[in-house]
Amino acid sequence: MSGPLAGPSTLRDIIHPQFHQNNFPEELYIKTDLGIKLDKDDQICRLSLTPTGCPLGPLHCPLRHTTPSSQNFQPPKQLPTHPRDRERLATVCKHWLRGLCKKGDACEFLHEYNLRRMPECWWFAKYGYCSAGDECLYAHPKERRVECPDYKRGFCKLGPLCPRKHVRRVACQLYLTGLCPLGPECPRGHPKPDLPSPKDYEPPSPPSNRDLGPPPPGYGRYADYDRGTLGGSTISQGNATIGSNGPRRNLDDVLCFKCGEKGHYANHCRNRNVPGNRGGLDRSKRLKIHNMGWQKTFSLPKRSKGCHLITDHVLAQISEGIKDVKVGMLFLFIQHTSAALSINENFDPDVRKDMDMALDTVVPETLQWRHTDEGPDDSVSHTKATLVGSTISVPVTNGTLNLGTWQGIYLTEFRHVPHTRHVVATVL
Repeated sequence: MSGPLAGPSTLRDIIHPQFHQNNFPEELYIKTDLGIKLDKDDQICRLSLTPTGCPLGPLHCPLRHTTPSSQNFQPPKQLPTHPRDRERLATVCKHWLRGLCKKGDACEFLHEYNLRRMPECWWFAKYGYCSAGDECLYAHPKERRVECPDYKRGFCKLGPLCPRKHVRRVACQLYLTGLCPLGPECPRGHPKPDLPSPKDYEPPSPPSNRDLGPPPPGYGRYADYDRGTLGGSTISQGNATIGSNGPRRNLDDVLCFKCGEKGHYANHCRNRNVPGNRGGLDRSKRLKIHNMGWQKTFSLPKRSKGCHLITDHVLAQISEGIKDVKVGMLFLFIQHTSAALSINENFDPDVRKDMDMALDTVVPETLQWRHTDEGPDDSVSHTKATLVGSTISVPVTNGTLNLGTWQGIYLTEFRHVPHTRHVVATVL
């Protein structure tokens, strides 16, 4: 009698189920609508996507018969041909790490703190020592430890004595629920129910004694590539010499960008910096300071205690200063300690009465005030001015104040006796 698990049967589906052939509606939505790659390219059966189909069928085929995502079967990204572009993708700028890189986006190196993008140091790989130490631009690989498979599953009985690496990860709630759309790229932990294989406990193989080749050149690293090689030949043309490194400029024609003299390059210059225009560049425009501000002090007429709308009065005073401003800011400062400025409702007059009532409730005159040299409303006015504030800022767009539809500028007067108020308007 042949084995019950030899051919297709219900018992075989129970003992050795083929879960990888299950296709769910959620999976199709994640692939087509969200554009997330759930399966690797080598996990999908390419024959099942052809008109003839897979000859093994979904029952016997070890690969998945499913609809691929738009991210599957994409051609590999072409690596740049120029070595500078390749190094920019793999090397972090050492000056940017110290905040000293002045090239910005024009820098040939990567401006992000990514240890994985730093190439291996040739000297450290060759001799196991680098004189630059921690200041070296390239990576100094340390001894690698294999990740502990027991700790990855959830618990390691050896604890801190374990010779393997313990990487802490928070369990992925989506994976525990049943499906994580990020798959292996998820930063959270995906605990597996299966026991680790003996191969998972083996230490990593030692680095091979590969031929590292010559050390990388320092200054002029890309000179051979940029100038082109001529097979080691040397050709003389006047004062210039063309060799394996391409044409070299005559030093008599070289202008130093540091001191402005000819005969040497700036990286070999021993003279002091000379300010001014050097190297054919006009630097005077960058040093010129323009007076972009406008300022005016104006007075507000006397008003009794309460909140008053002064938007039209302010516009009449500052129209000259904002008429040519495309994008800017208006700053209003009141030069008093018993009045304040605010921005609020400009339509219903009852709002201003409610604000005055609320301020009287918060800061009543019935308290035991000590400073009453100018009347019982002396310290009361100072306290209210502190709460409301003496400065407001309003954006200016195309020569007009960019206030909201229901916004207006308030003068909040806290004195019972009317006073003339002075306001300083500054446009930047």
